[in-house]
Amino acid sequence: MKYNIVYFSRTGVSKMVAETIANGIDNEVIEITDDKNWNGILGFIKGGFYASTDKQVSIKVDGEIDRTKDYIVVSPLWAGGPAPAIRRFLKEVPFNKVKLVITCDGSNVEKSIKKFEDKHGKFKESYGIVKHENNEEQIIKQIIDASK
Repeated sequence: MKYNIVYFSRTGVSKMVAETIANGIDNEVIEITDDKNWNGILGFIKGGFYASTDKQVSIKVDGEIDRTKDYIVVSPLWAGGPAPAIRRFLKEVPFNKVKLVITCDGSNVEKSIKKFEDKHGKFKESYGIVKHENNEEQIIKQIIDASK
C-alpha cells in the first residue's frame, strides 16, 4: 500500500525519520511547512505557546495529497502533542487513516499521544521515537514492516 508520508521538522530529525520510512516502503515524502519562524529561544517559547494553546498556523503542503491513501505523519513533540503545522494538517484528514510518528528527546510519548487522542480522536496507529531510549532504528523498522 502506498501512503501519504508527511512531515514537519524544525531540526531535521522528523525529516530524516520520514525519509527513512519512505525509503523502506518505496514511497515519496511530503513536507508541511508553516508561516512562522521557530528559530532560537524565542521561537522555542513561541512554539510551546502555539502548541499548548492549539493556536492555528497557516500551512503549505509541498506535494500532492492522495485522499484515497492512508497517512504516515511524522512530527516532533511540542508541548505534549504534534507541532502546530501538523496539528493544522490533521484537522483535514480522518484520524483512523493516520499512523502518527512522534519524535522527541525524552518525553513520555505514549502519555502525550493518549492525551491528544482523548481530545481530538484516535489514530490508526501511533509510534514514539525517543532519543534517550535509543529506539529509532527499532521503531522505524516496526513502522516499515507494518506498512508494507
